[in-house]
Amino acid sequence: MKHSKIILLGLPGAGKTTCARKLSAEFGLTEFDLGTILRENADVETAYGTPGEYMNRDELVPDELVNELVSKRLPADEFVLSGYPRTVTQVEHLGTITNVGFVCFLSASVEVLVERLRNRRIDPKTGTTYHLRANPPKSEAVANRLVQRQSDREELLKPRIEANQELLEPIVERYRTHPHFVTIDATRPPDVVYRTLAEKIASK
Repeated sequence: MKHSKIILLGLPGAGKTTCARKLSAEFGLTEFDLGTILRENADVETAYGTPGEYMNRDELVPDELVNELVSKRLPADEFVLSGYPRTVTQVEHLGTITNVGFVCFLSASVEVLVERLRNRRIDPKTGTTYHLRANPPKSEAVANRLVQRQSDREELLKPRIEANQELLEPIVERYRTHPHFVTIDATRPPDVVYRTLAEKIASK
């Protein structure tokens, strides 16, 4: 693959995780999803407390704690980052520990994302994500065990997305000058978005 250090930026529901998993499967890149890393290390003690303390209060985990985890766990090469960096401070930290080869901003409106997330469900057994309308499970057994993330509850979605938008905008502006930065319309079907992304990476 032409670029082996990739960042995927976007609001919740834009498709970062889906694209990261497909890039990982197709090109052998290590998928580094910040949300997963935080959940897997929720009880790890640091000088700033544990990630779980903040997550349980529905607060952002402090930059210092996040950066410490990333420094310890980020692969040396061939990775795709999803959900990190989330703040300008994290952007600056990332720049001190690695060189990023490609940055993609998956763009979608708040309205589209609210509609997408309110129908999102997770299989707690496999971690697979489904959409009740666009991509429901084929198995009744799977359908019966699907759960909705607390943060995907309809009354929380718009404030959550708007808060993320405030954090994301300065990060996107920081990366716009990167020589291999692209914006992709993430309102299209997931397969179309992914193929566009893969083609952009190959052509840059």
